[in-house]
Amino acid sequence: MSKTYRENLIKAIVDLNDFIEKLDFNIVNLGMSGEFAEVDALFEIGDELRLEIADFEKADDQNVQYLIRIFNLVTEVSRSIQNINNISNEELEESDELPF
Repeated sequence: MSKTYRENLIKAIVDLNDFIEKLDFNIVNLGMSGEFAEVDALFEIGDELRLEIADFEKADDQNVQYLIRIFNLVTEVSRSIQNINNISNEELEESDELPF
């Protein structure tokens, strides 16, 4: 049985959100291994440090800045598609559990 338009749209949003999560992780790793390496050295393996994209918005690293621009654009597009189509977070969570 083929998926409906809405099911495919929900899957697209789930995939975008997965990409956003991975991009967030990569931005933090890139920033902490480059421009913020001195800060990273202050922490031991296993220490917990909660960082957000906002922590890197003033970074001088051009690559970090490009990735932040992509992060912000994809986040905005994903939210817009979800809002325009009245897709709830519950629908996204349910869809994320399905094997399609």
